Amino acid sequence: DPDIRKFALDLIANIKEGFNISYVIPLLKDSNPNVRAAAARAIGETHYKEATPALIERLQDEEWVVFYVLRALATLKAEEAVDSIGELLLTTDSLLIKAEAIETLGIIGSEKIIDPLLKYFPMANRDEKKEIIKSLTRIGIIPQNTEVKDILLSIFKEGEWEDKVLALKGIEITNLTDAIPLIVEEAGALDPSCFDYDEKISILQDTLLKINSEDELIFLLEKDKLKYRAKAFSIRTLGMMKSKKAVPILLKLLEDIKRDIR
Repeated sequence: DPDIRKFALDLIANIKEGFNISYVIPLLKDSNPNVRAAAARAIGETHYKEATPALIERLQDEEWVVFYVLRALATLKAEEAVDSIGELLLTTDSLLIKAEAIETLGIIGSEKIIDPLLKYFPMANRDEKKEIIKSLTRIGIIPQNTEVKDILLSIFKEGEWEDKVLALKGIEITNLTDAIPLIVEEAGALDPSCFDYDEKISILQDTLLKINSEDELIFLLEKDKLKYRAKAFSIRTLGMMKSKKAVPILLKLLEDIKRDIR
């Protein structure tokens, strides 16, 4: 009965220990797709790397099975599956499978993922391109082109803090000075009463210290459009740079009526 086989596989996946998972591998070829998907899940949850070749064979299965196969390969960090996943990315019409394939490659995270992700990048949609850039950023390899820089800015501007930190890494790698006003704005918008305020300010400041931000910070101060906390952040950052070029604007700011800015 396929329902019983699936139920047994779900138990194995949940319990994880005490089973000879080699007996699960033949079930990747079961006549029932739900059983095949459950078998893939059980193999991933039990970290049975010996099943990697059998999982790779199932990348040509129907969508729901392939979804769980990809998840299993991600859990196993199966570097040997990278080429097959890259081929799947280029040939499948399923948006679900494309998204899962990109995520799986990102989790595998070795330098082998660079070629398949870059090969697919020109035909990817906007959301897929964001995920590809995130994956490439994690391993420190980012192509230098205008579209990639725009996507990095978008990730920083729109993402949650975890994504912002990843975008900051990409901004450092590409020396993306267009991000400086956004970083200053982000620093100014942070709430000093939050427990992680100092940590976040330090992360933002470190990025500015690693890229060519001096001239842009001075320009932002000269424009005099920054709000108080953003202005103070910029001044402190220039101070940490020991910027001599900033001396004229800093002297001018000494005349500011706001005592804290002085």
